[in-house]
Amino acid sequence: MLERDKKWGWIFVSPYIIGLLLFTFVPTVCSLVFSFTEYDMISLGDFVGLQNFKNVFTDPEIYTAFRNTFVFALFYLPLEIFLSCVLGAALNQKFKSIALFRGLYFIPVIAPMVAVAMIWMALYNPYGGILNYLFSLIGIGPFEYVFSNNWVVVLASIAVLTIWKGIGSQAIY
Repeated sequence: MLERDKKWGWIFVSPYIIGLLLFTFVPTVCSLVFSFTEYDMISLGDFVGLQNFKNVFTDPEIYTAFRNTFVFALFYLPLEIFLSCVLGAALNQKFKSIALFRGLYFIPVIAPMVAVAMIWMALYNPYGGILNYLFSLIGIGPFEYVFSNNWVVVLASIAVLTIWKGIGSQAIY
């Protein structure tokens, strides 16, 4: 390989390398350093060793967080995979208005999460939400969804929102 080709190779690869260093390597090293310090974002942190890790794993709330993560994954993953496969198969069918169908299912993917959260808050609102209104038409409800005291209902409600937001992206893979 010519020396001139190596130079151009480094020139073309350099934006990727700079981005990798700035947005992956530096934040990873900073997070590692901060995990061993008592840091308040104003002053330099005091080194505390493994005390932060000890605090996390002796906190009784960590088991609640593990449980919630496990239950969320139990709701989310099988449904997301199954529904994405079904949607992906449907998107490959030949019928009238398939372009409209494809666009409608991809809109949640490109929508900002703040907008999606606002839409779903309007749907889930226990005192006048759209879902409770529709359920009242058939004589059931009202439900509290994300405002419920039952943590399983809350996690299932969030899983439904997350599936709806990501299913279009997963369907095209």
